[in-house]
Amino acid sequence: MFARKRIANFTLVLIASVFVGTPSSSKQAEAKPPGPINLSNEFVSEFRDKLSKKNGRPLDLIFPGDTPSGSTLEELRLLAAEAMVKSGYTLSAQAVYMDVAARALGTSQGAWALYALDNLAQQIELDDAALEEMAYEYDAVADGVSERAMLAWYRAKTLLRRGYDEWAMQDLAKTATDTRWHADRLFERATDVLADGKVDEAEALYDDILKRSNVRVSTRQFTELNRARLTFEKGDYQETLRIVRTLDLPLRERARALLEMAWSRYYLKEYGKALGILTVADSAFFEALRSPEADLLKMVIHRDLCRYDLIKTEAVAFRERYKKSFKQIEGRLTLEDDPQLKQMALQSRFLQRRATLIHRYRTERKLIFDEDIKIAPGLRDFLLRSLLTRERKVEAEIERALPRELDRVASELIEYRDQVTFLEYEASIRPLTALPADDLDYRPEAASKTRFERLYWPVVN
Repeated sequence: MFARKRIANFTLVLIASVFVGTPSSSKQAEAKPPGPINLSNEFVSEFRDKLSKKNGRPLDLIFPGDTPSGSTLEELRLLAAEAMVKSGYTLSAQAVYMDVAARALGTSQGAWALYALDNLAQQIELDDAALEEMAYEYDAVADGVSERAMLAWYRAKTLLRRGYDEWAMQDLAKTATDTRWHADRLFERATDVLADGKVDEAEALYDDILKRSNVRVSTRQFTELNRARLTFEKGDYQETLRIVRTLDLPLRERARALLEMAWSRYYLKEYGKALGILTVADSAFFEALRSPEADLLKMVIHRDLCRYDLIKTEAVAFRERYKKSFKQIEGRLTLEDDPQLKQMALQSRFLQRRATLIHRYRTERKLIFDEDIKIAPGLRDFLLRSLLTRERKVEAEIERALPRELDRVASELIEYRDQVTFLEYEASIRPLTALPADDLDYRPEAASKTRFERLYWPVVN
């Protein structure tokens, strides 16, 4: 009665944009990956040599000759984006790729930007809302099959959200089946059928995704995680543990996975290991991702171990931990004013990904502010403006979605309190049904002083 089904509905991410420059032919794009055509080979080689060195600082490289402009400047910006990716400024690189792609329609620079953006999105989680905006506004045909599929996929998602279902289906039909983006489409389909209770169909779709070689890293990770959750629901807890232990998950899902591992250990009656996992989940590292469900599971384990005194102690600690939140809920006060409820609401799959983006935008903006980007004039100011604008847009998205999530979290917290109250009641009743302590002998077998076939381990205190 206390186990909770958990199936992730994970939406993946990406983005693109465009610029002005020299037109490129599709034949050239098929022959080799897009790249610089205006910059000299010597300059590009010098840049990539600095990029390969630990302290090369390629962003400090100054373009020789006159102040660059037009397509030459766009190629310098794209080179700078390569250095940003290597330095971990992935959102900054995304902003550059999107801007160049959005303005350089039909040029080699635009093709290069889309190609680089598509590659970046295979490995890194980007700002998906920005990508959807760009795909919706993009008005050209991309050269590469994967880039076309990427644009069609995110344009379709935007159309579906706006209610243009027929147009969305036309774009979904353009998502080539041999691309990574088709695997994303299968993942979304699996989530939908799972919500309708079609577990077997969802599992078949997950298996199809995992058999594919052309799948985004994050899509494969979350497909395996969701399949592990289905395995958990079938009662194969050892297999669930095996799958989850092999996954390299982001922090948010790692905290959830720890709780799921603890439930698996509980059903395997490995109570000590389950309590150990819960201790890890209760550490300062996962403090912002703490779930009341962990407190509930701990009390369920103590109940099965007949440690009724610990159940009562945990129940008192639970009420004390969430006392302010209960007052906020019962007093019908503004839920957003309670930091604990707000933090719990931000743990939801969509909101936490957006909240994490805000942190990433702020961090990158501070780092870019300290950078002296010489390779492309004006790029530093552009990035500072772009990062701040996207940060504010993400904040607005969270503000719009937060009230509904706060209501859900408040109801869930009250439900947890009811279950804690029931466990506390059980802890008071069960000892009354046990045998009198005088009728039971808990003394261990006495150690022989003459025979040594058995080892006796002394217990002190």
